[in-house]
Amino acid sequence: MIDRGYLRYLYKRVVRRVTTWLVMPIWWLGQKLPISLTRPLAGACATVVGAIARADRRRAHEHLQMALPELGKEERDRIVREMFKGLAWSVAENLWVYGHGCLKSRRFVENDSFEAVDTLRRVIERGRGVIIASPHFGNFELLAIYLCSHFENGSTIAKRFSNEGLNDLVAAKRRSVGLKTFYQDSSVRHMLVQLKKGGPLGVVPDQDIDSRVGIFIDFFGRPAYTPTGPASLSQATGAAIVPSYLIRQPNGRYRVEFDAPIEPPETGDRARDVEIMTRAWSDAFERRIRQHPEQWVWTHRRWRTTPERLQERRLRRARRAAFESSS
Repeated sequence: MIDRGYLRYLYKRVVRRVTTWLVMPIWWLGQKLPISLTRPLAGACATVVGAIARADRRRAHEHLQMALPELGKEERDRIVREMFKGLAWSVAENLWVYGHGCLKSRRFVENDSFEAVDTLRRVIERGRGVIIASPHFGNFELLAIYLCSHFENGSTIAKRFSNEGLNDLVAAKRRSVGLKTFYQDSSVRHMLVQLKKGGPLGVVPDQDIDSRVGIFIDFFGRPAYTPTGPASLSQATGAAIVPSYLIRQPNGRYRVEFDAPIEPPETGDRARDVEIMTRAWSDAFERRIRQHPEQWVWTHRRWRTTPERLQERRLRRARRAAFESSS
């Protein structure tokens, strides 16, 4: 009798392999065709996807109504449409830059200059490293590539794709533009080494990941489980956290902007210091999202984890681990 678990494993392997094959033509064309063609095509695809993806659209509306109750339905509709279009444009832009090199990313940034990145440069020159924190906002992948055109030894912490083929494609292209990838399940030691060498480390920490160490911080007036990893890395190395953004403009280009560096406090209470820093970057993200709500990914279940659910999941994991260790 064939094991059902093995059949599920085999099925997933086949689906992932086929998905990679289907993506390859888009991957190749996105790097070869002019951006003036691929971005409108991506926008048209976003309209179709937005119409089909009813669950995502409904979730985005629910989150908008919860976070920004003053908005009417028409405005929420506009924000959701712009969100889908922005995500599709970002894919087209990233593929094009992957094909042409990180220096070409500067053509998308209307305020590209030595002065525009001076805030970050001054922090990096201190030699303690810097944690570049960005929400899932604007084109956050392009932000990392763009900063690699100004600073050497760039790195980022990313979520590993479940599809190994796609993951390898993206990782290879990131390396080609000078961006090293650490994964969320990578050893923290490597990230600490990166910062202690004075290098920049990008993080996108605005999602609910209950498997990571975190605390509850009010986000748009509601408790949201928020990872404390950036603050802990800062405490361990002395690196400042700099909230950073690539903000799409009406003309389709971007402005790169930075908030003031968040320095590691020294109250003598480490848990309190971590909370202070985590709250600071989370509040900074919220201010920017309120200014440009159409540029944030509202489909993510940002408020999914509650204290009760977190405790229940941790107990479930502990029981599973105990069972596996005894068997």
